[in-house]
Amino acid sequence: MEALDIEKVFEKFPVVALFHTGGPPSAYCRQNTRLMAGSRSWDSPEKMPKNKTLILGVAYEWKDTVENLVSLKPDRMGWPLFQATEAELDLELDDWQPRLHRLPSTGLRETLSRKDYLETLWRIQKHIHRGDIYEINFCMELQAQEVKLLPMQLFENLCYRSPAPMSVLYKWHHLWVVSSSPERFLARRGQRLISQPMKGTAPRRAEPLWDAEEMRRLKSSPKERMENTMIVDLVRNDLSRVCQPGSVRVREWCGLYSFSHVHQMISTVEGELQPGKTFGDILRALFPPGSMTGAPKIRAMQLAEEYETSRRGMYSGTIGFMEKSGDFDLNVVIRSVAYNAQTGLLSCHVGSAITHLSQPEQEWEECLWKAAAIQSVLNG
Repeated sequence: MEALDIEKVFEKFPVVALFHTGGPPSAYCRQNTRLMAGSRSWDSPEKMPKNKTLILGVAYEWKDTVENLVSLKPDRMGWPLFQATEAELDLELDDWQPRLHRLPSTGLRETLSRKDYLETLWRIQKHIHRGDIYEINFCMELQAQEVKLLPMQLFENLCYRSPAPMSVLYKWHHLWVVSSSPERFLARRGQRLISQPMKGTAPRRAEPLWDAEEMRRLKSSPKERMENTMIVDLVRNDLSRVCQPGSVRVREWCGLYSFSHVHQMISTVEGELQPGKTFGDILRALFPPGSMTGAPKIRAMQLAEEYETSRRGMYSGTIGFMEKSGDFDLNVVIRSVAYNAQTGLLSCHVGSAITHLSQPEQEWEECLWKAAAIQSVLNG
């Protein structure tokens, strides 16, 4: 199918997802591109039809229905909390390859100043020192107003420059997500559940010796390994709520994977599903992704709501699909931008894991270079 035909699919259907697996394959990923589209949707797992192929999208704030939490930040995008759409069109695009496009420059601006960011991290670390939490994923938003954007071209640029195994271009009516996510939230293969939390990041370097040194530092960093281990423990606990006793195990701990711009530390946790557990049971036990919350999970989400300055929306949520068999594959929405085609609002979130070992200045710099990677793609 030609690229022009794909664009026509996005024009025809109110809900469309283009999934692309690029870059180094994480475990259980196969290289492919899949286009799914539909118009009939349901707003909760309990209402989803059985034996249907579905496109799935869950905003971070769906957590409020799971844990009786409250999100009070203004909703400038307007994402529905839960979306399951029957795939009327479902195509494997074996020959699809992203092309590089020249895009008009779009400047993203931080909604949180450096001074306010550093002061906020100081307050958060006081909670850590008191023992309220061990770790929190603290995020900030960057925005651009009145943007004229062609999401398909931006997605192609992102896949071309920053290929990742869980990338997706997702359209919900006039709302879009463009994501080059390397992280799997959760997959089901028969009775096996698989989660691959990602914590621990180091930048890539052009010089091979310096690049190898960055990987060595990441592998040996007590802070990065501690961040990953805390989330692995959280995911093990979440999986144990729906998996058979004694079946949850860590298949890979702190594995190192190199992507185009960063080295990542990824673990793989899996378990055997208890008989009778539904998709709704599974999602309520594990959502939101532990790598995007912190530990303990509920208290970390409460503090994120208190200290973050904007609503996350689809960022930190999940997009994926479900097969007729009930198997599914869900990403973590990171390395992404959200776009409202009606208002022209463009939003990008970045964040990092905060522990007692975190240096606020270094966390600020990490957020800036994560944002710079997105900004470079936006500028064509």
